[in-house]
Amino acid sequence: MTKKKQSQGVSPRTLFRSFAIAEMFTWAGLIAALILRALEVVNIVPIAGGIHGFVFLCYSATTIFVWVNQRWRLSLGLTGLLLAIVPFATVPFEITVEKKDCSPATGDLHQAERHRTVSSRTCKPGCSGMSFSRSLC
Repeated sequence: MTKKKQSQGVSPRTLFRSFAIAEMFTWAGLIAALILRALEVVNIVPIAGGIHGFVFLCYSATTIFVWVNQRWRLSLGLTGLLLAIVPFATVPFEITVEKKDCSPATGDLHQAERHRTVSSRTCKPGCSGMSFSRSLC
């Protein structure tokens, strides 16, 4: 007999990273579209803007999900949301959060909670903000 593998789905970490990268690429596309419109080559701003808007909303929703899931402090969660407005800032934020182990553990909410209580390397509830004078966690 063969065992059926259960689909694990997408982990919060993968989802957060994916939307951070996608948000960066859509910023590049929107900026390129604005330059092409300014040079009167072609006007694809409505298309690039729509795609970027959708990815921006997805990134924002994922950031809120991870913020609640990982019990980030208010300052860290707001920083993640506000950096979506700054072009190309989501990926450095994601890398910084990943290095400080404040990023979402793999799996669902319950698995992340178990991982947080078992491992000392994961982020403690209430990660602090993006200050260079103290660590994030």
